[in-house]
Amino acid sequence: MLHRIRLAMQTRIFAKFSGQIEADETYIGGLARNMHKYKRAMKVKGTGESGKAIVAGSPRWSAAENAPRVKHIENADMETLQPTIRKHVELKSEVFTDGWLAYKGVDKDYVHKAIDHSQA
Repeated sequence: MLHRIRLAMQTRIFAKFSGQIEADETYIGGLARNMHKYKRAMKVKGTGESGKAIVAGSPRWSAAENAPRVKHIENADMETLQPTIRKHVELKSEVFTDGWLAYKGVDKDYVHKAIDHSQA
């Protein structure tokens, strides 16, 4: 993921994505088991994404700009992810996401297909 972020930071073209777009989010940061004991005590306050940076983006290549687009976001909820998609993807495009509930309602403006990763 880091090489995609670096590549996205190099481009300066800001055309919206169109066509078939994949949208996803990820948590970037080290595993708690790899941290020193005192850092783990400071940063980790439970399980999950605690202490990690959240990055949302589209790993698919856009014909318009030839690079993925990523963005640091504060949280991965509906009020953050959906405006990010609307800002960077043209209306009526096909948007592929995972089954995360924050993407529910994207189908109002896009052709939305959710992929269930638990189904093998």
